[in-house]
Amino acid sequence: MYKRTFFLPGPCRKRQNNSEKGSSVLVSTTHGFAYLANPKTGTTSFEAAFRKYASFGSIAGSDTKHISYKKFRRQFRFFANKLEIVTCVRDPLETLYSWFRYRQRPQIASEENSTQNMSFEEFVDEWAKETPRPFANVSSSVEFVLDSKGNIGDLTIFSYNISPGIHHYVAQKIGAEIPELEMNVSPRPSESFETAIARIDKSAARLTQTYDIYNSINFANR
Repeated sequence: MYKRTFFLPGPCRKRQNNSEKGSSVLVSTTHGFAYLANPKTGTTSFEAAFRKYASFGSIAGSDTKHISYKKFRRQFRFFANKLEIVTCVRDPLETLYSWFRYRQRPQIASEENSTQNMSFEEFVDEWAKETPRPFANVSSSVEFVLDSKGNIGDLTIFSYNISPGIHHYVAQKIGAEIPELEMNVSPRPSESFETAIARIDKSAARLTQTYDIYNSINFANR
């Protein structure tokens, strides 16, 4: 159940619980937008760069940091109707490769989410199944922006793969300097991304459908 706490913008407003910084939707009523953090699109560095501005507030909850467009509209309809919703989408295979590498961390080697001792091809084959095993049960990025009917939602979408990106847009909206964003570092891969995707069966139904949606997105920075 969501804890619907909203911190109003203002230079003197203190956050009631610093532990909520990592689990909230970044919003600004002053500048009229909400940022939805699509996994694997530089969300941690984006939030670190922009959350410090006093004009920002946050909708805090136990499971809101990566809340999808569909869930955001359902759970926070007032804000969804009043604010411009902005987010990023990343190339689907690139997103899956990032998940694959992230789950190769030695710290989770014994867990069911680990992708150690398997190839990227095996990972994608499992992901493409109707009910994938836990290690491959991840988003390809495009599902994040779909509405309850499976259509692309009413939001401003930036491509993670094209510059200038979403941080330029948000910085201009709030009149701030464009930040230098730090990228998350995953374990060093045993092969390049280009080599890894060369062996992928791109005719798999789920992957084809995913790219059909991805290619139909009207990116704001294209």
